[in-house]
This record gives sequence, structure tokens and C-alpha cells, in this order.
Amino acid sequence: MRVLGLSDIHSNVRAVEKLRGLERSEFDLLVVAGDIGNDAAATIFEILASFNCPVLYVFGNWDGRLEYDRSFGSTCHHLHMRPYAHGGFVFVGFSGLPVKWGLNPHAVRLRAEVDARHQAVLDELESLKGASSSDRAKLERSARYKAFKRDDAAADVAIIRANRRDLANLVAENDPARTIVVTHERQTKTQLDMAGVPLFLYGHRHGFEDKTHRGSRFVNVSALDNRVTVEPSDPKAADWELRNINAGGYVVIDIDESDIRVTPRQFQVNMAGLVRSKHWRLFAPAIED
Repeated sequence: MRVLGLSDIHSNVRAVEKLRGLERSEFDLLVVAGDIGNDAAATIFEILASFNCPVLYVFGNWDGRLEYDRSFGSTCHHLHMRPYAHGGFVFVGFSGLPVKWGLNPHAVRLRAEVDARHQAVLDELESLKGASSSDRAKLERSARYKAFKRDDAAADVAIIRANRRDLANLVAENDPARTIVVTHERQTKTQLDMAGVPLFLYGHRHGFEDKTHRGSRFVNVSALDNRVTVEPSDPKAADWELRNINAGGYVVIDIDESDIRVTPRQFQVNMAGLVRSKHWRLFAPAIED
């Protein structure tokens, strides 16, 4: 089984088009480990579907407005607590992560419970919009506000525990040795509840990583949108502002009965006359290469 793994697209349709131009339709599966992009998701999945194979995906922190039951086409499968069997393996996963859970069902439920218990504090916070900082500071020193923040922090812990518990149950229901886990954030201490899983795929931490720990393989499938800020190598260049080049990457994973082979691939960038800048600019104009 040959798998194309990618993550952290960040609504960069140009990067997906570039990937499509580089790779032929020779994969059994595509796996997207989150951060697709709210507004560009439909276009991105349309391009990925042209590989003519199933596209499995989870959501990350760039996908906070995407509904979990939204369909992106008959070949696209949201892995959130929905196992997908292919090539003798079962792929499982969950969407969201603590920095932004989006519409994760456990997060929606638990956040609503916290809000209901502390509606008076939330109403007061709303009324203080535009008020002086001293008025807000007074509220933040109050016992009722501190109780709200304690409950809010406890909900964060409860959300990750609930998603992790459900994921571990799915692994246990299948053969762990034939299960592949996909999440946006790398899972830790997996030997406690997901021992025996051969492969964990994730993103979020931009850059390729391939490590083995206690018999499991942990692969960061890289960031397809990985912006590098550049400037002219000639410091006297006039009328030039900082630009971004996309040095994004992805992985090709070959899985057979005896081995898992992971090959990182990276976009080739033209750095002629340019050097990497010390001044990173997220929204600098892009150089189309």
C-alpha cells in the first residue's frame, strides 16, 4: 500500500496545485493530518480527489469552522471517530487539538456546560467590551471570574481526555497491530492505551520527523505550506520588499507486511539571488516559483 501524507495546507491552494503537478495518480490512499483551511477546504479536496483514490483527513486548528458531517465528495472520508479499512489496515483518528478544538463534539458539549454554569460572568465580560481596563481588571480579580477560569481550564483537560479515550477504544476494537492513527497533534504516552499500533501520523509541528519509540513509528508528514521569508543577497538591491517562498513538504509511505518505508519530499525552490531573511513575515508577498 502506498500512501501520500500531507498536512498544514493553511488554505494554500497554490501549494496543493503544485503537489498535484509533481505527483502522479499512483497512490492507494491520501492522508491529510489537519490544518486544511476553513475557506479553501472545498477547493483543496476537489484537487486532492483528482488522485482517484480515497482521501482520509482530520481537522486541525485552521479548520475551526468546518462541520464534522460536511461532505467533500464521495472519495473523501473524515476520520474523526470513523474507522476506515484499506489494504489490510484500519485508519482511525480524531479532529481538533487544545489550541483550537473548533466543532469537536466533546469540546462543543463541555464548553456549553461551562458557559451555562458561568453565564453571569460571560454576560458581564460582554458588557465590559470597550470599558476601561481597570473595570475588567476588577472583574478578573473576583472569585466568580476565577471560578470560571478554573472550570474553563478543567474543560480543556476533559476534552482531550474524552477524545483520547474514544480513540483508544477504537484501537482496542480493532487489531492494534493493523491500526494506523491519524491526528493533527502528536500523541504521547501511547504505550498506556494504544500499545502495539505500528504507525502514528500527525502534523502541526511544521517539518518532517520520523521517530520510533517503544515499537511504534511517529511520523510528522511535514507542512505543505511552509513559508520561508527571503531577501536579496545583494544588500544594495533597491525597491524590494521581503518575500515568501514556499519550501513545503510531504511524505510518501510504503506499507507492506514486513516494513514501513517513509520518504520525505520537498518542493524545490529557486534561491538564485536570494538569501533567507532574519525577518520572518507571515503575510509578505509570495514568489510564485
